[in-house]
Amino acid sequence: MLQILAFPQIKPISVSYGLGIIDHDSEGRLLTVEFDKFYLICGYIPNSGDGLKRLDYRINEWDASLSKHVKCLVGLREIEACHSYW
Repeated sequence: MLQILAFPQIKPISVSYGLGIIDHDSEGRLLTVEFDKFYLICGYIPNSGDGLKRLDYRINEWDASLSKHVKCLVGLREIEACHSYW
């Protein structure tokens, strides 16, 4: 299982793990940290794998779920994102 973590110098309001979808969250790929003025979204984005065997999952499931998650936060605070694409 992959893990994401953050070491903020200021105390966050809240921290949430994953997207609330078992298929995505079992891989430990997303962390959303809420601060007074912004959200920090840290992600380890899944790649397509050898022979592009996970491309359909990546585009149709992961990307769509992440987009929905971000859209729920838009307008509440600024959003900062850090991620890794492999």
